[in-house]
Amino acid sequence: MKNQEDPGPQLITDQAPSPSRAQDPAAPAAAPKVANKAGKTQPKGAFYADEDELERIRAAWFHTPTTAAEREASFSDFLREAALVRMQGREKTYNGGNPFPRVPSGKIARGRR
Repeated sequence: MKNQEDPGPQLITDQAPSPSRAQDPAAPAAAPKVANKAGKTQPKGAFYADEDELERIRAAWFHTPTTAAEREASFSDFLREAALVRMQGREKTYNGGNPFPRVPSGKIARGRR
């Protein structure tokens, strides 16, 4: 049960929010692009989670020892690899292990359903 001070689901990204980039949450927006190590740009993704979930997700990466073989180089890598595990599982379960047809950015409705 949520108390009255609980802000509900929060957006998680690997960057601090920028107050100068305020947008109408209902307006569709193209995914920002970030440069990877090779200097190529990559689309950026984000998701919503409850505050407790966000803190636990961040803590799981942060408190994994840097000497551990499973420690990702960045929080972004941690989130990406977690999503890839789920993606591969769904491809195996629902599509014979093959990739699904591509879905362009902006095609999926925002928010929980």
